[in-house]
Amino acid sequence: GLLSRICPSARRTFASAISPSTSVTTGSILGSQPAVRIADAAGNTVTSSAATVTAGVSNGFTLAGSTTATAVNGVATFTNLALQGVGTATLTFTSGSLSNTSAPVNVLQLVATLLRVVSGDAQTGVVGRALAQAFVIEALSDGGEPVPGVPIAFAIQGGGGSLSVADAVTDASGHAATTLTLGTV
Repeated sequence: GLLSRICPSARRTFASAISPSTSVTTGSILGSQPAVRIADAAGNTVTSSAATVTAGVSNGFTLAGSTTATAVNGVATFTNLALQGVGTATLTFTSGSLSNTSAPVNVLQLVATLLRVVSGDAQTGVVGRALAQAFVIEALSDGGEPVPGVPIAFAIQGGGGSLSVADAVTDASGHAATTLTLGTV
């Protein structure tokens, strides 16, 4: 649906031509990108407007992508906005004294569905010494996006030894790592 129009002056208003997606996974580009229409007091699109519109987001969220768009024929269309955070976000649009807000956007956490070995597999080394390469695991979503914050438990299956980290959490790139020092058995 269209966003409500506000009228800070009798001359120009903002209205939404296209509302953003109502749900998105954190870090992903909005499937439906917002477009903001510059209208006159009667609600007609001001086709001569080339106003620059800036997108923002409510506290607790980060807005990524190109956050400014220049109106063409009175409509400023955003092309690659993405939201980071988890919960309900509200986009804001401003140009000079004009402003408007979007309907709520539900921002969902990525879920890891696949663990992939990045490096460290099939190494050989000297008994009692650390292997040259760390074991690195990557947590990925169904869409192949790296998932941060996933707990990973590393364990030695046989042969003894010790791990630099037994319990890790994936970083911003979805990676968790440990180094194995070979046992003497």
